Amino acid sequence: FLEYELLIIQRMVKRGWAVVVTDYEGFGTPGVHTYVNRLASGHAVLDAARAARQLPGTGLAPEGPVALYGYSQGGAATASAAELA
Repeated sequence: FLEYELLIIQRMVKRGWAVVVTDYEGFGTPGVHTYVNRLASGHAVLDAARAARQLPGTGLAPEGPVALYGYSQGGAATASAAELA
């Protein structure tokens, strides 16, 4: 994470929000990754949210509300996730 990303995450956690940070398919590996593939990025965000809601011991309700936030690649990915949901 970059320092400013960590600051945003810490503020969310201090408010009592559960936070999931998506690791996009192929990101950080050699070769082409899914930076401009809205479907792959959107599904990565939805998969992360669904997985977090299913983790035992978190107190998160599987049917509870979910908010999406992102900027740059994350903004495009969250917009795609909202479209796909």
